[in-house]
Order: sequence, then structure tokens, then C-alpha cells
Amino acid sequence: MGIRSPVTRWIFIVLLAVTIVLCPIAQARIASIRPASAEEGAAQIDFTPHVTPLVIEATPEPILIPTIGPGQTFNADHRPELVKVVGDDLFGWGDIKGQPGSVLIWVTDDSGTQYLVVSKSSDFFLGYMDPATGSRLDDGFEDLVRLRDERRAELGEHTAAGAGGSGTLLIATGVFLALCPETVGATCIGALLTGAVAGGETIRRTIMIFGAKHDLRQIEGNLQGVYTQILATTTRP
Repeated sequence: MGIRSPVTRWIFIVLLAVTIVLCPIAQARIASIRPASAEEGAAQIDFTPHVTPLVIEATPEPILIPTIGPGQTFNADHRPELVKVVGDDLFGWGDIKGQPGSVLIWVTDDSGTQYLVVSKSSDFFLGYMDPATGSRLDDGFEDLVRLRDERRAELGEHTAAGAGGSGTLLIATGVFLALCPETVGATCIGALLTGAVAGGETIRRTIMIFGAKHDLRQIEGNLQGVYTQILATTTRP
């Protein structure tokens, strides 16, 4: 059917022109809002996972346990732990904890107390073998410590008994001076006898105390000598 009316023909022309102008714009708009492809969508996503960083600490250094062996020396502040002690703080020995084959010995002189590790089977510690009898002599460090303990006990006994004897002597002398001038009889004679006995016992105890002290000094000197021998002949680790 033809378009005969001029007005209708102009309306048609205008619509056609508007259509021609608007179609490219509409196509561009549609293209701008179309869904993104899978690749484009993946490229646009910014995904940062929340991961706690792993802190790696430095491996601690192994604790070095010093090897304890014959010939090592120590002072009082750093000596090994002992499970048995024989003697006293000045002269003695002890079993070292965790070291069944070694003992710690110590002696004291003018410079202080020295500590030394010794093999428990050492002749210096146990005493030398007697070729004639096949038994050990009582000249080892262990023997000398035992002898010293015995002399110290004897010295204590003699000192206590000597003090008692001196008191008895003083009492007897007082009785003699107070009563003898008047009575000059049994009381005086008893006081004299008591004084004589107490005086004799006191003298005897004094001699024994002197001997015990002399023995102690000699034993302690021998202990220091054995210590020096061990220190000079033992190979230190």
C-alpha cells in the first residue's frame, strides 16, 4: 500500500531518520552492559586469603653436659653433685652423681680447698697392692680419710675427758686447802689421793690429746701429698 498523504509521508521519514540515528547508540549501550565472560570475571576478582604467617623460631642450641673424668679440678662453687660424702669440708671424698666410676676428692691448705676427680679403682685412692699378701695397703686416699676421722673422734673424747679431769683436780685441791689444816685426818688424805688420781689422769689425757693432734697433722700432710701425686700423674681430659 503506498503512502499518499504528504503528512504521513513526512512522519514516516522522520521515524526512519530517528531509527537510523538511535540504533547504533542502543547497540553500544547493550554491549556495555552485557555480562562479562568467565575469563574477564576471574581477572577482575581480587581475592586475598587470610592466612596467619608461620613464625619459624630458631632451633635452640643443644645443652652441652660437660664430661667428668679423672684429672679434672673444680672449686667449691662448681664442683659436681655428690651422692655420698666421707670426711668433712676440709679433707674428704664423695661419689659423683651419674659417674659410678669416679670420685671427687678434696684437700685444704693455706690457699684453700682444691677438688679433683679420681678414678674409683685408682691405687692412689684405694691403696697399693702388697705383693706379699695380695691385699691392699692402708695408704690410699680413702684409708687416710678414714684414719683422720678416727683421730678426730679420739681427739674429741680425750678433750672432753681431760676437761672433766681438770675439774676434779680443782675440786680436790679446794677441799685439801679448806679442810686439811683443821682436820689433818681422813678428809685430808682422801683429798690428796683424789687430787693425785685426777692429776695423773689429766696428765695422761693431755699427752693423748697432744698425740692425736700430732697424728692429725701427719695424716693431713699425707692426704695433701697423695693429692699432689694424683694431680701430677693423672691425664686430664
